Amino acid sequence: VLVTGFTYLVYSHRQYKGAPALSRQEKERIRQYWKKHYGKTVPLQQYAWLKAKGADVDPRYIPDTFWHTKVEPYFTNIQMEKGFCDKNYFETIAGRDNSPTTLCRCIDAQLLDGDYKPLDTEAACDILRQEEEVICKPSIDSGGGRSIRFLSREDVTPAALDSLVKEFDGNFVVQKILKQHAFMSRLNADSLNTMRITTFLNKGEVHLLYCAIRFGSPGKRLDNVTSGGGYTPLSKDGRIINPGVLGASGDWVLGDEQLQVPSWQEVMQLTRKLHYKLAHFHLIHWDIALREDGTPIVIEYNLLDSTPPIQLECGPVFGDMTETVLEELASGRNRKHGKNRS
Repeated sequence: VLVTGFTYLVYSHRQYKGAPALSRQEKERIRQYWKKHYGKTVPLQQYAWLKAKGADVDPRYIPDTFWHTKVEPYFTNIQMEKGFCDKNYFETIAGRDNSPTTLCRCIDAQLLDGDYKPLDTEAACDILRQEEEVICKPSIDSGGGRSIRFLSREDVTPAALDSLVKEFDGNFVVQKILKQHAFMSRLNADSLNTMRITTFLNKGEVHLLYCAIRFGSPGKRLDNVTSGGGYTPLSKDGRIINPGVLGASGDWVLGDEQLQVPSWQEVMQLTRKLHYKLAHFHLIHWDIALREDGTPIVIEYNLLDSTPPIQLECGPVFGDMTETVLEELASGRNRKHGKNRS
């Protein structure tokens, strides 16, 4: 943790270098707040960066260094994170009704069908060729849309499947292409656009921390910002905060109409229900799509994530719970993971 903390501190210095200095009063306000609720102060570079971007200097903001070295290790069971993030088991958590349709999967180089029954290569090809196109994803270490493949019917051959087994080290999932709701498609029809929703399980209750819609750029099929896409924050009742969302095409795509995300209550009920199934992880970052009929579909859930930057648009990540969270972190510094936290 010491090395990790130093690494993030160096990164923070570089990332926020050149941000205008905070006033003496602003620095003192932040330091007093943190000493009162945590017992120690924190690096101030990110507060200066947020100020430069037009945000209020709110001491409740959680700096990157503190998030990665204190918040995530405390609220996430790191030892169990890798296993629960294998995409081949997502639907056992989310249920089939709220998951993409899996046609074929590979677990440790064993080909299986959607029901986890063994397949040989020819049988797997027969299943996949029933679709005009499928999407293939690595099931381990697959964040940020890395290495995703779209395979046409002509692409599906025994040699191609053997190549995927080697490329993905024997772990991948092949699914049907999901047809999304018209509301989501308006942001960019070429990509599957998703809602990033962060929930927090604290003292037996699941809280919504923040939410945003992510969309791809024209001609791109992935919705990540790293692939040229964008995002826009949502209010906690599922409304687009900026009524004229600037879409990936550079056009204002929504104007003043249809600001309410469809099926919002169903989305909230689903993420709250599912979070209890993953109670080892008190912070979960969900990627939720909407099927054509409005059914929420869990594309992915992330148990570790770089949350703090979105505070620029959504405000302090823990909001009114910040003092309680900091005081718990301070009192639980030396506890073993999992004790007295739920």
